[in-house]
This record gives sequence, structure tokens and C-alpha cells, in this order.
Amino acid sequence: MQVRMLYRRNPDLRHPVDVIADDTGITFRSPGSTTRLEWTRYQRLVEGPDVFVLVFGRDLIHIVPIEAFVAREDKDAFRRLARKALPQA
Repeated sequence: MQVRMLYRRNPDLRHPVDVIADDTGITFRSPGSTTRLEWTRYQRLVEGPDVFVLVFGRDLIHIVPIEAFVAREDKDAFRRLARKALPQA
């Protein structure tokens, strides 16, 4: 709930970001920055009604909005990949 409120209230969190996930990790690319984290850096995946939250430390998260996925199959593939790589809560 807090993540959803933070995401909705902060326009800086809603700028376009390309997300590329593979078996080794996830890359976030936006104008002016590129960040790559291996799956081993993340502690868990939390799925909300409209976001995936990748937790990698106390109060450190990456938010991937569900609306970012073009097709349901893309969302399902991301979920499978993340669940395979990460411990679940």
C-alpha cells in the first residue's frame, strides 16, 4: 500500500524506463542513467495489484508498474523469471 501511494504521488518515479530482465539480472535504463543488478542482490519480489516491487535492502526497492508490460504474456514471463531467481516472502 505504501509503495503504491509513493508511486502515485511522486512524478519522478513515473518517468519512462526501459527494463530488461534476463536469467542473470535486471537492467533499468532511463535518460541519463543505466542501473544493472544481478538477481542475487535482490531479497524478494512482492507483487501488488498494479506493481511488482523488487526489494534489495532496507527501504531500497525498484518498482516495475504492471502497466509497463505490453502483453499479459510479458508480465507472466517476468513473474516466472523473478520467482525462479528470488526467494519469496
